[in-house]
Amino acid sequence: MINRTTPHFNITRPLIYYPWLILVFFILKKFDLFTIHPKWSTIILFLTVNSLVLLLVYKILLFFLRERLKAWMLASVMLIFILYYPKLIELLSEVRSLKTFLTSLPGLTKPAIFLLLYFLIVILFNKYKGPLVELSKYLNILLIVLILYILFAIYSQNPDKITLAEKLEISEKGDPKINSKLPDIYYIILDAYTSNQSLKDYWNYDNDPFTNFLIDKGFHVATGSKTNYNITEYSLSSSLNMSYLDNIPRRRTENPVSILNLKNLTKNSQVIKFAAKNGYHITNLSFFDLPGSPSYYDDFYTVKRSLIDGTTYRGFLKRMSFNFTDVDSRDKIFELEKINPGILNSLKVRDKKDERPNFIYAHVMMPHDPYLFDEFGRIHENDSVFINSLKDRYLGQLKYANKLLTGTVDSILKNYSSGPVVIIIQGDHGYRYLPQKNKIDESMTILNAYYFSDGDYTNIYNSISPVNTFRVVFNKYMDAGLPLIKDVSHDVFYISQ
Repeated sequence: MINRTTPHFNITRPLIYYPWLILVFFILKKFDLFTIHPKWSTIILFLTVNSLVLLLVYKILLFFLRERLKAWMLASVMLIFILYYPKLIELLSEVRSLKTFLTSLPGLTKPAIFLLLYFLIVILFNKYKGPLVELSKYLNILLIVLILYILFAIYSQNPDKITLAEKLEISEKGDPKINSKLPDIYYIILDAYTSNQSLKDYWNYDNDPFTNFLIDKGFHVATGSKTNYNITEYSLSSSLNMSYLDNIPRRRTENPVSILNLKNLTKNSQVIKFAAKNGYHITNLSFFDLPGSPSYYDDFYTVKRSLIDGTTYRGFLKRMSFNFTDVDSRDKIFELEKINPGILNSLKVRDKKDERPNFIYAHVMMPHDPYLFDEFGRIHENDSVFINSLKDRYLGQLKYANKLLTGTVDSILKNYSSGPVVIIIQGDHGYRYLPQKNKIDESMTILNAYYFSDGDYTNIYNSISPVNTFRVVFNKYMDAGLPLIKDVSHDVFYISQ
């Protein structure tokens, strides 16, 4: 009796779950932050369309291959190509020998190459004669485990885990200081602007003419300065709170939950509150919300994204001139073409009617990727602007940022020929994509330049870091009595890789 029933339980045609589990996995990755995810109606439509595509590709492959398991596996490979095409391009671009080749290709050539690659995979896989039953079972189990892990990660998120190591007790209301004329304060962040020494060491570029220009204008350049954290949100939430951070996760430090946590810390910035208490009018030209002052432009890297954002579908529909109800974050990033120069140009003008002191926070996404500009300000128009490891593009955009900033500094100083002003020009972190072993050190080095109109830089030292920037400024101009703390750099970028 046992011998008769045993064959019925010998699975030679395993149930195929993994193609649809790939879809579920892809969708769940959009749920890194559960409160921000695609609409359920969009998810159902996405599942339906991709299921039909999957079945169509499977039927075509089955017709030619005549093997069910091979057809499902190759259909799944096609699905991965469709869903992760930009990621695959980015991954291949990490190979030095392929980077230049891929960036030089015109728009439709890369998809054609991937299509040829897929046909080659089909031909080679068709010649494979080994058993596929166990592999199919393994893929089913692997995808289920990954999905369960993601679900656990989503529902165990703590959006308030990261805290300030030292929260300064500063009330939001108080009498403005009237015993002296307070200076206007310009806090200009040039995202990912590295140090002169790094530019010499890794780009063979001499940036001294730019920093010498600043020195000639009366700036003090802290040549040994390093950032406290090598990710923007960590760096700014620290510097704008004059504090280090506690409870930093040791994994996935760029995930949306941590970013939201850090943005909330910045939204309650102790620096801004202290400035407001002393009568400052706050001007926010950044992608962060500040106390009482909303962001000036979107954070295009962490905004809500649609399900087809970054997939092959998006590129195909764009070429068909399809009008999207949602906007691709990659498309919106190109708005920085106008935003970056616009911020620096806006700093050239001062409202002389406003008698209050001004605190202006200007965050310019340069020389950080996307590498929209060459050194002359001409626009790069292909997808290579998103390949963050292109050192020549980084350098070109840095040179253009120098040119813009030169005009901005000249104009600001002309506006304050007789009045007090503070200008801080600072990188929030360095360049993070060196292949060498010292890439962590490079990601920490920054440009850090200070202008005090009285020329007194007694408390500015060569290795000052952003966490002490406003301790020095507020002590100097508002008698804040804030002790300086030890300058330390923390790697929060590479531990997440």
